Amino acid sequence: MTDMIPFGGGESPFDVIKRTDEHGEYWSARDLMPLVEYSKWQNFDSVVRAAVTAISQAGADPGRHVYRQQETVNAFGADRFDYRLTRYGAYMVMLECDGRKPAVSAAKSYFAVKTREAETAQVAQIPDLS
Repeated sequence: MTDMIPFGGGESPFDVIKRTDEHGEYWSARDLMPLVEYSKWQNFDSVVRAAVTAISQAGADPGRHVYRQQETVNAFGADRFDYRLTRYGAYMVMLECDGRKPAVSAAKSYFAVKTREAETAQVAQIPDLS
């Protein structure tokens, strides 16, 4: 997975797994996990929980950016949980990931660039009232 292209030259794998609902765009932690070369949920869950702490320490509301949700995974009713991550939440998770992995570096770049693009688009949409 180290040969992925975060942007340019084709669609990013992070764009492919992006979801949208009535609250906007988001990423599933379980979808992100293999893209950043984590194979065990317990390890990635620890990363997400560290990101929640970092978000809180930065003065933001972690519940707005990282939402834990339970889901049923099979016909027998087995449940597991996942996290719904905003762009900021996903970026903060990437900052807590193992930076020695090239896929993590690609993810950090992707979320940094996409966050900047979104900020720029928001500024462009603000009408000049002068």
